[in-house]
Amino acid sequence: VTETLPRFGEPARVCVKRIADVSAGGGTPMGAAAAMELTLLLEQRKLKHVMAFITDGQARDHELLRATLQSAADADVLVVGVGIGYDVSAYIPQSVRIQTVAELPAALERLFRESIGAVLAR
Repeated sequence: VTETLPRFGEPARVCVKRIADVSAGGGTPMGAAAAMELTLLLEQRKLKHVMAFITDGQARDHELLRATLQSAADADVLVVGVGIGYDVSAYIPQSVRIQTVAELPAALERLFRESIGAVLAR
């Protein structure tokens, strides 16, 4: 199961309940999530597009993930990721690995400062 947090055009406060209901169950469908979200992302009329992954596991659909990430790169979408207890850099070079959810705010700040901020400033 994948979840978009938040949905496009939705205020962040609206997605608080969905965030609270997120659970981990194994078998991470990162490729399916990437394919679904890339389509929605590219429908947005924006100058820059950023796709961010937060995951606690290995992708179970490797080929779909690699193909979708290549499509994202071809469309000039910046892809960043956070692996919680798992290194996602094999798929997402601009990523960080953390051990606990408590480290997530600092990890997101680091990704913004090192990756996203530089792209948005161009």
